[in-house]
Amino acid sequence: MPIANYTTSVQAIKSVGEIQGMLVAHGARQILMNYAKDGAVESLSFMIETPYGEIPIQLPVDPPAVLKVMEEQGVPNKYCNQVQSVKVAWRILKDWVMLRYEPHHHHLLAVSL
Repeated sequence: MPIANYTTSVQAIKSVGEIQGMLVAHGARQILMNYAKDGAVESLSFMIETPYGEIPIQLPVDPPAVLKVMEEQGVPNKYCNQVQSVKVAWRILKDWVMLRYEPHHHHLLAVSL
């Protein structure tokens, strides 16, 4: 089974916004978008309160690694490119955050593995 979300048409910035919304809904503060030299968002950083105090968290994506997996898994060539791997990486992270903070979506876990 190929990597999750490999056919997505959702732009990365929309996934970033969805992730930010989930994080804020669950208590995140000071959300920062961290940019690569090419201007692409490469990670989100935020602060969140825990029983041990407020801690910083960083959620990175790794589109080159996603592209490598797509190629190794035989995903059709029309999806195996840098632009698509960025979209896929952010959708995978969005699914992970949704499962982490909104466990009633646990049925998606079987699709994502």
